[in-house]
Amino acid sequence: MRLRHASVLALASLLLAACAAAPRPYAPETAPWIPRDRPAPSSDSDSLLLYYDYVRRLKVDALDRERAAARSVNGRSPSEFNRIRYALALSAAPSGSREQALALGLLDPIAHSRRSPLAPLATLLAAAIGEHRHAADLQSKIDALKSLEQTMTSREKVVQP
Repeated sequence: MRLRHASVLALASLLLAACAAAPRPYAPETAPWIPRDRPAPSSDSDSLLLYYDYVRRLKVDALDRERAAARSVNGRSPSEFNRIRYALALSAAPSGSREQALALGLLDPIAHSRRSPLAPLATLLAAAIGEHRHAADLQSKIDALKSLEQTMTSREKVVQP
């Protein structure tokens, strides 16, 4: 009986060691989005939130380079983590719907997955990007109405004696 308990303990120890040694989709020591003065993120979701904070602070040129790097990493090693990372880099771009549509396309399969531990984060990000797109569409409609109003006002001034 003792031998059986010892083998179960040994097997459990090996499984825990294997889980602890599971490869991360990034190397914490070389990931520029992980602050050196903070502990390493405890989950992929935590790391991706740190990544979002990192990319939203980048200047345009650095953001373009980061977006290209995230695209390249996702192409070489497609994983849910890398897809969300690329989607975050795309969503941080100041440009419009093309990047946001691509980001939504990357997030959608993860958000609808029942097995993914990153599904709640992907769902949240997809909703935020969708709201941002909706707000941008409304703003463009408001701008078009303002332009139309200015045109009509200037015509009224010309027609009146």
